[in-house]
Amino acid sequence: MLGIAAVAFAPWKPQLGPIAFVALTYSVPRYSETFKGLLGTHILDWAAWLAFAGWLVWTLRSRTRLVLTSPLVLLMIAFAIWVGISAAAAAWAGPPWAPLPEHHPVQFVHAALLLMVAAHVLSSREAGWQFALAVCAAVTANALLQGVSGIYLEGDIAALSVIALSLAVLGARIAPNLPLRGLFVALGAALLVIFGSAQNRAAGVALVCALLAASWNMRHRWRWLAVGLPVVLVTVIVLLPAGYLHRFQAIWDPQANHPTAGLDRATVNERLELWRAGHRMVCDQPWLGVGIGRYPQVVGVNMGPMHDKYVAHNSLVHLAAETGIPGAALFVLLFAVAIVSLQRMLSAKVEDWRRADIIAVQVALVAYLAAGWFISRHDLVLAYILVGWAAALREFGRR
Repeated sequence: MLGIAAVAFAPWKPQLGPIAFVALTYSVPRYSETFKGLLGTHILDWAAWLAFAGWLVWTLRSRTRLVLTSPLVLLMIAFAIWVGISAAAAAWAGPPWAPLPEHHPVQFVHAALLLMVAAHVLSSREAGWQFALAVCAAVTANALLQGVSGIYLEGDIAALSVIALSLAVLGARIAPNLPLRGLFVALGAALLVIFGSAQNRAAGVALVCALLAASWNMRHRWRWLAVGLPVVLVTVIVLLPAGYLHRFQAIWDPQANHPTAGLDRATVNERLELWRAGHRMVCDQPWLGVGIGRYPQVVGVNMGPMHDKYVAHNSLVHLAAETGIPGAALFVLLFAVAIVSLQRMLSAKVEDWRRADIIAVQVALVAYLAAGWFISRHDLVLAYILVGWAAALREFGRR
């Protein structure tokens, strides 16, 4: 109720829409009954639509120019339309639709609405650090609710911790006062603890890719890549639990015998099988796919009942299977254009806080895409809000 109440103030402070939605969505475990309740009672639907309506009212009141011609906004509209076409075609010809709650296609509606809002309201320094604070606090609260045993090997919270980490660094740099900066530092430390406690391999890959992306935009790039980055990586490896590093060992060492070795090898083989199943779906339905939200239903037919309700554990494979090659192509294009446009902005002279915004959003998107190679998070609404943030920064730079 607090989240919905916060969204009610969006006509006066429109960034409260995305902030409240993030706080509602990511402060509770995604596989919990609470999250299913948020979807089942349509609280998240109300939050997304109220955020959108509040932004529209604010736009009329402030006479703010719409950025509907932004390439990122247009790509998101095209992607959302294609997802809708794919869903309609599957509903017409396919079996009864029973999507998993945590992968419910309504999240694409939330994504489209909130990307549009973010593209207009996340262009200021104040909105940037406030949104970053909401993300970091929500992910930390999520982990606290689950406890150490709950987040162990949990891919969702691990990936979120890496994505949020770049926003914690941003907040520590651009927050307006020392207490707030100290809070961001504390949240960043908590996110690192979450990352280490989860011991998720996808998040580990995402962290390395995020560090590489951040290093690329350092002022002394090659010096940092040659000296600074190796030091950071060695420090992280030393501080990580030994069990985390052992999880990677099982990939190349069939004789590994650490406590989770059997599970680690099994999950690698299982992912390969799930990717092959997704590839078969794409070959069978290359244009429209099997329908958004249907991969968990169809995979049981392809791989047997033991794999019923499994996801592809790869965002691109999952999306290609469900929406066809055009849907996957639009997804890739959307995020590629966002990352490239952010990189182009860095070539221009911008204020220090805006440069920090650009780098943080770009690093968060890189972390999201890297983690998505091993987990199915094609429907992560936060990622689409980050694309909207990139659009807002781009439009501001053009004015």
